[in-house]
Amino acid sequence: MKKLFIYLSAAILFLTACKKDKDNGPPLSIEPVDIFLEHTSGECTIKINASSTWSVGTTADWITSVTPKSGVAGENSLSVSYKENALNNWRDGEIVLRGPQGSTAVLKLTQGVSQRGALMAIYKATDGDNWKANWEWGTKSALSTWARVVTDGKENVIGLSLGDNNLRGALPREIGSLKALKRLELWHNKLTNIPKELGLLTALTYLDFQDNASSIENALIPEEIWQLNNLTYLDFAFNNLKGTIPTGIGNLTKLTYLDLEKNRLEGEIPKELGLLTQLKDLYLNYNVLTGTVPKEIGQLTQLTKLRLNHNNLKTLPPEIGGLILLEFLALQNNLLEGEIPKEIGNLTKLKDLYLNNNNFTGNIPVEFKNLKSISNAITLNGKSLFSFNVSENRLSGNVPPEVKALSWWTSYSSWTFGALNPQQSGYGLVY
Repeated sequence: MKKLFIYLSAAILFLTACKKDKDNGPPLSIEPVDIFLEHTSGECTIKINASSTWSVGTTADWITSVTPKSGVAGENSLSVSYKENALNNWRDGEIVLRGPQGSTAVLKLTQGVSQRGALMAIYKATDGDNWKANWEWGTKSALSTWARVVTDGKENVIGLSLGDNNLRGALPREIGSLKALKRLELWHNKLTNIPKELGLLTALTYLDFQDNASSIENALIPEEIWQLNNLTYLDFAFNNLKGTIPTGIGNLTKLTYLDLEKNRLEGEIPKELGLLTQLKDLYLNYNVLTGTVPKEIGQLTQLTKLRLNHNNLKTLPPEIGGLILLEFLALQNNLLEGEIPKEIGNLTKLKDLYLNNNNFTGNIPVEFKNLKSISNAITLNGKSLFSFNVSENRLSGNVPPEVKALSWWTSYSSWTFGALNPQQSGYGLVY
């Protein structure tokens, strides 16, 4: 009996020591990871980097198993099995890991919904009963029969054309479950947010979110948008968005059309914009952009239209002359100073050029003699329309005779007011 007591005491002491060693280890922490699961049942592997030993505690009820049940400090792999999500809403769950000294660490998981569920979440969140076009939505019929929904023939939603459709309210995060979506039109509605979950739509090539300004206010463009590197068309115009244009815009190298006009974007234009070498149309006008137009703008050699007007830009680089396909250039109503870059004379395809309401000094460059494609002045409904304007600057001297000889210049100088009028220019430019 005495010998048995000694054995039991030794065992208790051993177990106590082991527990004490474990409890005295460093508190558990793990590097954060974003875990998104598809709506169907399945299994996934989650890699964690733990600061100490750990064991699995509680889990969400829709998570059926987690293995292994415990692990050591360092790199670990968890195998997680989960049930199907038959709801119309995303669901969140946790896996709680226990560590030394009563510490815990939490893995957060989000499970998506089916495409039908995602569409119904959008419908309910944006007052679908009062949309202009909503036939078949909510029925059991094929998704291809639902108003303004386009599928690929296999019930994968590849297009959602909900522009000018009276959507009201906040877009739900469930929109991120439309993984096959390539074209998304949400223009001219009354949406109040830009959900970061749009960044999950990695197949997206066309995104039009313009003209929700009456409802959206002080919103930022989510940084996740700048990871959608399959986009060729991106329009966030007329939305009163704030913030800066991030360097991440350089990821969107397939863009041919970018419109951010009529917002409240501030700061400098990032040089990474020069990486978007496929751009044909670039509109950054009517913002609060400052500083220098980056010299990298000269790398956008496919541009045909460039609007930077109505900002607070101060310097225009000579590299602007590299945009040899440019047909439309609007730089008016900035703070641009110094002489007009003579390199603009290289832009022989220009039909419209607006340099008015700046602080340019000196004369009109003689190189402007090459701008033979500028449109003539016309009168429409009693108003004079000009395609060339240098008024309201600090220009001086004699206009080069080679420029005055251009046919379109004659059509302008015949007016007693407007784009070339000396009194309007006000700084002694002699015509």
